Amino acid sequence: LSDDASVTLGASAFSGCTSLSTVYISDLAAWCGVDSTNHESNPLHLGGELMLDNEMGTRVDTPEDVTEVKPYAFYGANAIVSVTASEDLKKIGDFAFYGNKMLETANLSSELVKSVGANAFASCERFTSLSLGCNIGTLGEGAFTGCTALTSVEAYNLTPAQIADFEEAVYQTHDHGRDHKAQEKDETG
Repeated sequence: LSDDASVTLGASAFSGCTSLSTVYISDLAAWCGVDSTNHESNPLHLGGELMLDNEMGTRVDTPEDVTEVKPYAFYGANAIVSVTASEDLKKIGDFAFYGNKMLETANLSSELVKSVGANAFASCERFTSLSLGCNIGTLGEGAFTGCTALTSVEAYNLTPAQIADFEEAVYQTHDHGRDHKAQEKDETG
């Protein structure tokens, strides 16, 4: 992959590739820009390990000049522990870090980060700490659903509507699209 190339992975390109356990890349910026049609078009979706220049990819520090992490870019990656947005990052796509088993922290405090996509960090069960910048405008539906260990959120200048959106992004359920509070109310009568 090169910075000049536009790469699209077709629907379910890696479906059924159950023996695939490691993905080797040499250009993190190019990987962030790969268009995956769905989760099965990303080779990491099976819980694979990402090797960047033959070293285990435990940190995703978005490179300068990367303005977007495309949808499904790191879906299911097994060893990523932290994500840090560069000063140029504006958007994290839908399902970008979905199901990252080891992910603990995300620093999205760059002033340019305006959008976190639907289910972008959903089902990251070890995810404990999140920093959001002052210009966040959109938190996609269920962006942090299933992040049951999330105990520290640092956010600045959020409007009441954005706080409500954040709460919905955290408490949204996968199966019914309702928040846990509404579900508890339904169950208790």
